[in-house]
Amino acid sequence: MHVLTPGGLYEQVCLAWDTCVSERGTAVVVDGRRLLLTPLRHGLLPPPMCAAYVELPEAAVDVCISALPAAGASSPEEADEVVAVLTSSGRLALARSVEEDLWEETAEDQDALAAERGGMPPAPAGGPAAVPRLLPALPHLDIPLAGGRRARGLSWFHGASSLLLLAAPYPEPGLEDGEGDVLVQVDVEWLSRGPADPEHARASPEVRLTEGPTVYAGGRVLRLAPHPAGGVALELAGGGVARLGLGEAGVRSCGPRAALPAACRVVRPVPAQALLQPDDPPLLGLSPAGMLCLGSTVISAADVTSFAVRAHGPGGPALLFTTRKNLLYTVLLSQLPFHTHRELTVDPKTLRQHKCGRAG
Repeated sequence: MHVLTPGGLYEQVCLAWDTCVSERGTAVVVDGRRLLLTPLRHGLLPPPMCAAYVELPEAAVDVCISALPAAGASSPEEADEVVAVLTSSGRLALARSVEEDLWEETAEDQDALAAERGGMPPAPAGGPAAVPRLLPALPHLDIPLAGGRRARGLSWFHGASSLLLLAAPYPEPGLEDGEGDVLVQVDVEWLSRGPADPEHARASPEVRLTEGPTVYAGGRVLRLAPHPAGGVALELAGGGVARLGLGEAGVRSCGPRAALPAACRVVRPVPAQALLQPDDPPLLGLSPAGMLCLGSTVISAADVTSFAVRAHGPGGPALLFTTRKNLLYTVLLSQLPFHTHRELTVDPKTLRQHKCGRAG
């Protein structure tokens, strides 16, 4: 898509299909001014069905999901899922589950608490029928995020209650002090975790946002993802991968092994337990031509249509990907250094017929 603004700025925008799914399997679907939440480990609900939905003040630009320690947590497994949304006006909206990935129960607790305190505000027309509605935290800011620049994306910092906001530089020359896209750390302080807060229960969460200083990426940033070793990983337009740590004043390269051989419209972080060396690649990527790669290592040179990462399960983290032949492949991440992908050459329909003939 080609965009020309009234101010004379020209941009070419490449569109791609992407998904937002947590490590526990909660799928977040953007549906205009709504987010449809479905914890898939509790049941399979095809969109537009969902377990609960979040009402937004305007359309979503980007969304990311993570998990933060629960109140009084004694282990890393005791973490509540949190969803952050960047809206078209540059605002942030946040939702938090009462426990782990129990989003439907979060809506029920919210409704019960709101009923005690005067009731929920009326739902806008057109919402999913008979589906619980969640009210997000919508913090008010006196100054626009990122100084009013056009915000393009966001990501949670790995293991922290902080977001990284990606914004385009000001179009007017001479207003920026560095090169490339603008990165702003936004710390999220939870004044109330919502209906499950043991001290300050509210129908919807309440947060306070604190912006950090501006950091320049040095170039165009294509994608953001939490870095499994901490911070956020940045895919740069030149193919390199950089990292910005929490509170750091500049980005640093992740090295040649992490660089992606082609621009990838879809990237996923490698699970933390799969990183064995400091220079191990932090990102898996899929290019528009169907190339699937782990850093500089090409897993399949073409024809891959989608992929996902399973963080936990028998055998450890695993990579799953599909090809144009509608075949699904599964490879343990521990096997990837020795794995050579070979596409099945037999027609799957012929193979099934052959097996049925032998069984008969």
